[in-house]
Amino acid sequence: MSKARKTLSAKAKKRRIDVAQLLLRGYSYREMAALYGVSHVTICNDVKAILELWAEETKPEERHNWKLKELRKLDSMERGLAIPSESGDVPSVDKRLKLMERRARLLGLDAPIKLAISSFDIDEAIKAELELLATGDTNIVEADFELLPEGDGE
Repeated sequence: MSKARKTLSAKAKKRRIDVAQLLLRGYSYREMAALYGVSHVTICNDVKAILELWAEETKPEERHNWKLKELRKLDSMERGLAIPSESGDVPSVDKRLKLMERRARLLGLDAPIKLAISSFDIDEAIKAELELLATGDTNIVEADFELLPEGDGE
C-alpha cells in the first residue's frame, strides 16, 4: 500500500471526531467498534490518526492529561487481572502482559537505546586484525561501546 493518505469519507471523518470524544471519556476500542459497527482494528487506526493530530496540535499538558487517563484505565484493567493471573490462569497472564506492553509504549519505556561507538579507526582495526590472523594469534581486537543517556548523541 502506498504511503499516500486516502481521503476519508464524511462518515469516517464523523466517526473519528466521535472516537476522539469517546476516547477521552474512557471507552475501550472494542466498545467504540461495537457502537459504530466496525472492527476494533478500524478504531485502532482512527486512534492512531487522532493521536498524530493531537501530537501536532495539542498543548503538552492536554496530552499529559490524556496519558494519565489512559494509565488509570490500564491500572484498573490490570487490577482486575491480578488474582487470576497470579493463580496461573494463562489467558489472564496473556492479557496482563499485553497491558504491561501497552503501558511501556505509552510511557516510552520501550524506546530503542542509543549506543555510541567511541572514536575508533576502522582501517587501523582491520589492519591489526589481519596482522593477528597472519601471525596465528587468536586475540580479538574489541571496540569500546558505551550507553548514552536518552537524548544524547547525534
